Amino acid sequence: MSEKGKVENRSSERHPIEFKVDIYSSPDAGRQFLEKAVLKDISGTGVCFITHNPGLYTVGQEIDLDINMPGSEKLGAMMECRARIVRLDLSEQQAAESRAQVGILMSSLLSFQQHQPAEKSDGDESAVNT
Repeated sequence: MSEKGKVENRSSERHPIEFKVDIYSSPDAGRQFLEKAVLKDISGTGVCFITHNPGLYTVGQEIDLDINMPGSEKLGAMMECRARIVRLDLSEQQAAESRAQVGILMSSLLSFQQHQPAEKSDGDESAVNT
């Protein structure tokens, strides 16, 4: 069935968005991970993002999100929330490109936070801390 033929079963309208997001496995999950992704759209109760690591996710899984606020890099402003995966779409083309759309339902309210941005080294990009 084509995109146009799909029936939407949602209580609020989707809005396109392109915010960077850090996705963490829930602390009580068996395996820990962090993925950096971009949100595709947002609604009143959830968001959709594109993953290049579909094997990290399963329907029903709890994850934590840090949504980076555009234009606030110096301030480190972001929104945090806990969410549950409700949809994992992997078309043939997406599978060939090792990516999938992940639909999530926010299970907590968004909270605004300020995190200190990572400090850059004084021009020595090759320095490694050991």
